[in-house]
Amino acid sequence: MIDSGASFSCVNHNFVKMVLKQRNVETFDTNIVVTLGNSSQLHINKIALLKIQIGPMTWTSDFCIVENLPQDVIIGLDFIKWTTMVLDPSSDSFTFKFDPSTVHDLLAAHQIKHLFSHINNEISTSTLIQNLISKFPEVLTKELGITDKIKCDLKLKPGSTLKTTRVVYTQGPVRQQAMKSIIDDLLAKGVIEPIYTDTASPCFLVPKQNSNSADSWRLVTDYRELNSKLEFLQYPVPSIESAFMHLKRAKYFSVLDLNSAYNQIALTKRSMKLTAFQCEFGTFAYKRLPFGVNKGGQILSKLMDKLFADIRYKYCFYYFDDVFIYSNTLEEHIRHLEDVLTRLQKAGLTVNPDKIKLAQQKIDFLGNQISQGQITINPDRVSALLQIPRPRTPKEVASFLGSVNFFARFLPNFQILAKPLNALRRKTSNMVWGDEAENTWQKLRKLITEPPVLATPDFAKRFQVYTDGSKNGVAAILAQEHDGILKPIAFASKQTNSRQENYSPYELEALAIQFAFKKYRVYLEHQEFDLFTDHKALTAITNLAKNGGNWLAGSQILCLSDIRYTT
Repeated sequence: MIDSGASFSCVNHNFVKMVLKQRNVETFDTNIVVTLGNSSQLHINKIALLKIQIGPMTWTSDFCIVENLPQDVIIGLDFIKWTTMVLDPSSDSFTFKFDPSTVHDLLAAHQIKHLFSHINNEISTSTLIQNLISKFPEVLTKELGITDKIKCDLKLKPGSTLKTTRVVYTQGPVRQQAMKSIIDDLLAKGVIEPIYTDTASPCFLVPKQNSNSADSWRLVTDYRELNSKLEFLQYPVPSIESAFMHLKRAKYFSVLDLNSAYNQIALTKRSMKLTAFQCEFGTFAYKRLPFGVNKGGQILSKLMDKLFADIRYKYCFYYFDDVFIYSNTLEEHIRHLEDVLTRLQKAGLTVNPDKIKLAQQKIDFLGNQISQGQITINPDRVSALLQIPRPRTPKEVASFLGSVNFFARFLPNFQILAKPLNALRRKTSNMVWGDEAENTWQKLRKLITEPPVLATPDFAKRFQVYTDGSKNGVAAILAQEHDGILKPIAFASKQTNSRQENYSPYELEALAIQFAFKKYRVYLEHQEFDLFTDHKALTAITNLAKNGGNWLAGSQILCLSDIRYTT
């Protein structure tokens, strides 16, 4: 229970013994007097340091251990003040000052045990993290921020005009009600405003994945007409694979997810009309950058570069609206987190407190599970891939291969194994799912369930490259020794085309070497590494280079590297 009349938070001695006997709980001696809500006083001689979770937030706090306490747990005034808890007895609920929009029910006795189910051995970690995030209530909030660091200016291509449209997608009563709620929310937040125009895009709702809450729909605007006529912004967007190159032996990881990141970037006045959309409740224009505009990703990347370019790949990288922080020690991680949060604060950006992951030693990020020196596929993503039904059309084949291809660097010879399915993907009609397709599908499913654990690269150590070429395709493995054990860093493969299928065995091996160097160039160029291949393949690539073309590029890479050949 929560008792604002109790000067200190307390926990029943028997409750500690019963519920927490399997946990490593830190206790220490004391000598204090605690006043309870009924004005009675208790002499306390022992305190437990416990971690308590409410919603997505976790705090570590002192709890006085009391014999024969009438409740299992009493949350007192010390905890209420520290966490900025705001009680509302009239509705049996409470909020926090840093997140007033999220309402929590006052805790019943049977709910208390759940709160203490997240206790771990790293009390010091939790304490440091909680002290840190308490400094940034204006950043860690569900409220939308707006940055003054950049504005988005949308321009049509010279001579382009938007077509007049009156399309409004008809939706059922449930979606209509959800649409009205979303429109009202966007108006209240200042993200959109009513507008009169005859060139508005249609919109519709799609269900959010894994959402059972009232907020289970996402507004999608069909900007295909607009995107086809917008000037495109040439700006590089982030690459996950390049980010993982810099993790080294980091031990602590955090992820910050910006609240509706696009909607935290203002549009220029002249851009607003271009974003107009219409639904059954009227026509509206965005005042902030909407999701779905084709230069949105580039604008967001440009903003993130403005904020974090000087620390990118030192202890931070970002993938659109996700900011990833990594450090070798906890002390470093606290400093790095504070730096990132300070930059977000100065930029006027906010982070979704429900989605933050802080100071974890194993963390899930974009389908990958990352720990010290290791990366593998998130088991949840494996389960999702295995639930994809057997493809029945070329489009479904392409969708399946696309989903698996996201994890190609974990899958040895993936492209070579997938060749029969790729042939079906290109069929325009009369797709026949034969034994070869079935066997390939089953092999790929098995490969997904047993992905190897990849090591993070260490550029201070020597790399090893293994290549293989056949008429079906070429493959390469990038590896490195860690603690005396050879560990893969990445797998890559590629199917051969009809011309390459006629190459001699040595030419195919040479093709595999060239493929490996192109794929892993950022790892190998100007680095020492071992190449495991057939010596005759090296002779082949040198001779073929005399004819110029792509073979010449492969030969030049050989010259730029310090290679020790092993045949």
